[in-house]
Amino acid sequence: MDPQKNDLTEQEELKILGEILEAYIDTPIEKDAFLISDLGLDSFLIVYFISEVDDRFGVTIEMPEHVEYMTVQDVLDQLNQKN
Repeated sequence: MDPQKNDLTEQEELKILGEILEAYIDTPIEKDAFLISDLGLDSFLIVYFISEVDDRFGVTIEMPEHVEYMTVQDVLDQLNQKN
């Protein structure tokens, strides 16, 4: 099922992001969490995560030059800008 972005609240988006990563991390997903330092994602998992977000939401998330500073909120912001 492809979620329709316009029908989702930010909390629902956050829940979906958590579902994407639940098999890989033990840390709850918080909006201010950094993908690398807080959630412990490595380069492979970041690519997987962004790819899954793209597929689930039907958008393309842009990776910043310094991905180590990318937060969950950055992903949410891009989702909201695309729709």
